[in-house]
Amino acid sequence: MKEVEDIRKSILIVDDEESVTTILADGLRNVGYRVEVANSAAEAIEVIRKEPFSLVVVDYRMPDQDGLALARAIRRMAPETVVVLVTAYGTDAIRQMSADLGVAAYVEKPFTLAQIREVIHRNLGEEGQSVEQVLQSPGPGADPSASELLENLRRNSGARCVMLVSDKGYPVEVVGQTRGLDLQAIGAVMAANFAATTELARLLGAASSFNSTYHEGPNYNLYAYRVRDDLLLAVIFDAGGRAGTVWYYTKQVATDLKSKGAGSNGNRMQAGGLHEVSGFQDALAAQLDQMFPTDGQDGQDDDFRERELMSFDEAVAAGLIPADLGGSNGAEG
Repeated sequence: MKEVEDIRKSILIVDDEESVTTILADGLRNVGYRVEVANSAAEAIEVIRKEPFSLVVVDYRMPDQDGLALARAIRRMAPETVVVLVTAYGTDAIRQMSADLGVAAYVEKPFTLAQIREVIHRNLGEEGQSVEQVLQSPGPGADPSASELLENLRRNSGARCVMLVSDKGYPVEVVGQTRGLDLQAIGAVMAANFAATTELARLLGAASSFNSTYHEGPNYNLYAYRVRDDLLLAVIFDAGGRAGTVWYYTKQVATDLKSKGAGSNGNRMQAGGLHEVSGFQDALAAQLDQMFPTDGQDGQDDDFRERELMSFDEAVAAGLIPADLGGSNGAEG
């Protein structure tokens, strides 16, 4: 009986972006699932041949084979396995082909960990726990998930929104107030900006790229930090917020995320396509100003109004933050 239960709760995640598989696997393991990952369709087929899975999450666009072709192969090899297709390129044709193949669920990117957990819970037909219980009950001895780390960062820094973005611009996980936010556009602009700073570092003769960037706006600021070559962390906060506090907590969480990762895929961002980021400041400022309602309008979250935080001066006195840390725009090496 135990063996049947373990098989029923086993999940394979297939995506060519290692940052995506790492975060999804982490989030699913922390609610009790046994998770394996594959970064190509060919690798997925080999893994499925070796062991059964109750559910496979398949990305549609991969370099060696698209997700529909992989779904078709899975249906032949393991007809009882549930297949969930995720894609950032949703069309009516893909939806129809997914339905024709018997794909159990079709999820458009970007999605949150909570959303993908609910889809998995529903399609595995799990009983005895509500979706809310599944989402809130980590496995034995589990570390905080990536979403929990991001939520802690949001609360501790007083940020409006915290994002994890892959180096290709895909939003891996987002917490906080996101109404009106085009996550894919923000992710793409962030990735392009870091590609630009990589080239800037090279032009300055640096052996490695800048680790972070900081942008000030009239209403909102953005601090972004490179967790790994393939993973970026961004914090969006009010213009009146303490940049030093955001800096401090962001670096803490980035360190935790890096230690939790299964390793980088080693793909460094290239300088190609830098023509796409010439309007970065204007594009980012416009996205941030449209992201939230203006002062006095509905939508202000009470959770952002008052917080019990270590003040900037207290952090400086404790030696946690350099006393001369300024608020000017720039990139940190």
